Amino acid sequence: MNIIISQPSPQNSQAAKVILADLPEWFGIPESTQAYVDAAGDELCLLAEAEETAIGFISLIETETAFEIDRMGVLKSYQGQCVGSAMLEKLKNYARQHAKTYLLVKTLSAAHPMLKPELFMKRLAFVQLGT
Repeated sequence: MNIIISQPSPQNSQAAKVILADLPEWFGIPESTQAYVDAAGDELCLLAEAEETAIGFISLIETETAFEIDRMGVLKSYQGQCVGSAMLEKLKNYARQHAKTYLLVKTLSAAHPMLKPELFMKRLAFVQLGT
């Protein structure tokens, strides 16, 4: 697996489109999903690739002190194989190199029936700041 930092590009949109289409239980509203795909083309992204095919992505919003994870996804067939963890590790190193103090992510609350993203982030030592 190779993880690259990709500047805003149509390649990011294409990767997001394929990956989000594989995750309809999380990204099943076509209008919203298209907005996420479009945004990925305008954002800095981390792309995880296997055999030159995108298998995971993280799109980022950059501020002076932080990177905020705008969207993240991993193809179902690669989930549970540390792809997301490897992308986040690469992101942490990239953030340090760019003098960012924080990595931010917004997830669903634990009260929501679809809490898998929050559990993933807690396992990786992200701290909940609000409800």
